[in-house]
Amino acid sequence: MLAPKPAHAPSKAIAFYNPRMAFNRDISVLTLKAHIKIVSGEGLRICDAMTGVGARGIRYAREVEEVSEVVLNDLNPIALQFAEYNSHLNKVNEKTRIVHDEANRALSLASTPDSRFDLVDLDPFGTPVPYIDSGVRALKIEGIFAATATDLPVLQGIHPRAADRRYGASIYPTDYGHELAIRVLIQKIIRVAAAHELASYPIFCYYADHYVRVNLTLKRGKENINSLLDQIGYVEHCHECGYRKSLLHLNEFSKLCPICRRELKLIGPVWLGPLFDETYCRNMLGLVATVPLREENRIRKFLSLTLEEVNSPALFYSLSSICDRLNIPQKGLLGVVDDLRKLGYRASRTHIKGDAVKTDAPINVVEEVLKP
Repeated sequence: MLAPKPAHAPSKAIAFYNPRMAFNRDISVLTLKAHIKIVSGEGLRICDAMTGVGARGIRYAREVEEVSEVVLNDLNPIALQFAEYNSHLNKVNEKTRIVHDEANRALSLASTPDSRFDLVDLDPFGTPVPYIDSGVRALKIEGIFAATATDLPVLQGIHPRAADRRYGASIYPTDYGHELAIRVLIQKIIRVAAAHELASYPIFCYYADHYVRVNLTLKRGKENINSLLDQIGYVEHCHECGYRKSLLHLNEFSKLCPICRRELKLIGPVWLGPLFDETYCRNMLGLVATVPLREENRIRKFLSLTLEEVNSPALFYSLSSICDRLNIPQKGLLGVVDDLRKLGYRASRTHIKGDAVKTDAPINVVEEVLKP
């Protein structure tokens, strides 16, 4: 790849390329390959709506043989010069089409039935929210809607007014904020798709490094849409003792913490369903050897954790946070998971945090398991 020298701030670079997103691009290629195994398909068309120097789109074209066309779109003409050069450099110029346009306009022009894509990929600076509507409309049924969000201070509730404006959600800082970020973005996409009578099912949604990344696939049918909307709810959270509980209906909100009787915060709406589809996770793990990966060991471990997390309840407990609050030494994660399972609760590790456990056990039970 030919790319400009990195700028102090990515937004000030003459053309965007982020080497730190190699992991993101690796997972993107694996997700598409797994999707093809599940849905099948030839002659796939992809829109890399904010392509920069073309790194992601060129990898789709080079590494996924079922892809017939990748639209490399960007508003920056200098970036497109890099993208065009890199297409030739990687010998995929016959598969790529350079488009100089604003992302929403390019996607809207592809919203007619004979123009839609099999995958729409959004990787903007900050939030993908302004492009969700046009992205959904430009996508075929059973296609993949893929989006990266780097506005984590907003998605984690550090800037609650901005969270309300962008995502229509009330969010407050918690020690499981990275998971809330994923779930808030998913509910936003589901609601936008539902307005077009489309169901958008999460298939592989995760947090890594400094961003969240979501992959959803489109289906039709009111029953599918209603099933998804039924899994959007709220979280009641106590900042004093760490109690939290998922709620499917607002009338379940307790207002006072059942453990310490302090006032609860209501967070949401958030997606409370699964973040991963088990079939995708298994297929992606099986495909690792077929893709040139910079960090193969990291990806294998990461995919193994997502597979463990498939049937886990929403939200996790940070064991280090609990132990610090209780002023006790921290136990090993696997031992805690095993102890919770012996007590009859669901429990697993999570890809989001190395010392965290996802479980349906209440906070007081987790504390008892952690105590010496």
